[in-house]
Amino acid sequence: MNTQDVFQDKAEKYHRYRWDYAPQAIQTIFNVTGLGAHSVMADVGAGTGIFSRHFAGKVGQLYAIEPNPAMRHFAQETLRDCASCQVMDASAEAIPLSDHSVDLISAAQAIHWFSPEPTRAEFRPTMTNYDNLSLP
Repeated sequence: MNTQDVFQDKAEKYHRYRWDYAPQAIQTIFNVTGLGAHSVMADVGAGTGIFSRHFAGKVGQLYAIEPNPAMRHFAQETLRDCASCQVMDASAEAIPLSDHSVDLISAAQAIHWFSPEPTRAEFRPTMTNYDNLSLP
């Protein structure tokens, strides 16, 4: 399925009606990862920015990566007031960021859209500490 087109006609409804994330879940991410004002995060498959907005202004740099133009439009609107947020036209399989430039990659509810092996190959060099990654 083409991820650039699948939500093109549904983006507005997705933006308006998609459930938000539990504040406890967001706080747990901060607690477990140690994200803070100097951290760099990439939210891959950011959609309309529902998940990304929880990190906007709380991390040093946030990249909201979304291949679908309509979804990306809403993400730009959602994150427009955050100077440290950049919405990018890209996919999980081809992230336009330098190697070892990101402290955390998130994929809130998008991972099922990714091609597993190309995504893994793309994530590994992008994260600063991928090889030492361990979560409880």
